Amino acid sequence: MALRDSSLSLLRFIVLPAIAWPGTVLGQASDITPDVHASHDGVTLDAYARDGRIIFCFNAEKQMKIASEYGVEFSVPKGQARYWDESLPKVVAGTQPYFDLPVRIELKTRGSSRARQISTELGVCVNAEYCTPIRFEITVPASNASGERPPCPAG
Repeated sequence: MALRDSSLSLLRFIVLPAIAWPGTVLGQASDITPDVHASHDGVTLDAYARDGRIIFCFNAEKQMKIASEYGVEFSVPKGQARYWDESLPKVVAGTQPYFDLPVRIELKTRGSSRARQISTELGVCVNAEYCTPIRFEITVPASNASGERPPCPAG
């Protein structure tokens, strides 16, 4: 009987809170809203402006993969490269055929906090049968947060 009571206590104080508040107990969920959210052909892009950097989180629907050998290319309009502490255009690639999802890429910024235009191009493969390039054109607003490390949510 004592074993049953301790099992019920365990259930009540560990398992039930994990079900009720999975993000809090497991440390996964976040209330951090992306500064930019875009979606195109089954791929999502969330961008977060932070002090001195912009964090890009790419994810894809289950049957889709992002080609790492093709890479993710970042480019900016003429005259805006000076706002970045990176050589642009820049390609972030991998050695495996596909990136593990979600893909998190950080680019360093330079100068005062300001809105920044950026284009990304990446290869998306469907069911490992065919691949096609897709492009995102976004404007990331001025940094409004510091210190927070936004997640790249799993799809």
